[in-house]
Amino acid sequence: MEDRIGPDVAESEFQRWVDAMYLTQKLDPTRLDAEERKNLAQQKNVILDALVRGDLVVNEDGCFVFTPSGEKESRGAITIPEPTWDHLRTGTDGKGENAGQGKMMGMFSKVTQIPEERLKKLKLRDVAVCQAVMALFLG
Repeated sequence: MEDRIGPDVAESEFQRWVDAMYLTQKLDPTRLDAEERKNLAQQKNVILDALVRGDLVVNEDGCFVFTPSGEKESRGAITIPEPTWDHLRTGTDGKGENAGQGKMMGMFSKVTQIPEERLKKLKLRDVAVCQAVMALFLG
């Protein structure tokens, strides 16, 4: 598969998203401990790879728009706006205390307004992108 944008442009687009979502200080590596920096680097790499491939773009509002690689023709793009408190609260309603994946899916469903039934059918490579974005919001 051919890259859609270069790594430098991907890095610039990532930073544009960080700024638009008011995550600049939260994701500042100088404010993080070693474990947090490691987690940030892992999530950021997943996002940068998706940006380079063109599966993830930043729209004019600064939101990520994700087109799952396994759904390019069938279902279309998913806009990922900044979560609200209600998204997080209602996305975890009815999920068990130890249901981490279910809670993440529930929150992502509420934020994006995409039914959980559709999200359950995403390929794992696409789930990784969704989880990385949510992890940066929640981290």
